[in-house]
Amino acid sequence: MNRRLLPVAAALAVAGALAGPAAARLTKVEYLAKLHTADAVSSRADNAALAALQSKRTTAAQLKAAFYAMGRTHVRIGKEFAAIDPPRTATKANRDFATAEILLGRQNDAIARRLPTTKPAILTYLRSLKPPSGGKKLDRAITELHAAGFNIH
Repeated sequence: MNRRLLPVAAALAVAGALAGPAAARLTKVEYLAKLHTADAVSSRADNAALAALQSKRTTAAQLKAAFYAMGRTHVRIGKEFAAIDPPRTATKANRDFATAEILLGRQNDAIARRLPTTKPAILTYLRSLKPPSGGKKLDRAITELHAAGFNIH
């Protein structure tokens, strides 16, 4: 090996050792399990926000907290899926899924930040909004996952 390249090779070896072992590619069964878990967690957060919206006893602050929680949940799921190594047949769909989850979560977070301080005003505000584009992207990513053989529902 060339003497000038030896320090570079040593530095790369140390950096690789510090980074830890590379994540192993998930099997189809492992990936499907992660998808099902993510779907359940996401549904709980979405349903909690919807229930808060529909409940007469929910305060504006509780509703705002539910929207923030929903946003954080989607972002967390997106980041988790961005960090995994899915089966090869799900690589593009997984990338799209992660991106859509993060986008939807950030959009929900932005909505939560702009919510008015009273529940009637919140309802009026929410009715005036177009559906977040992250939802449409998420639907597309789920369709890609289904086409690749990873049925979530």
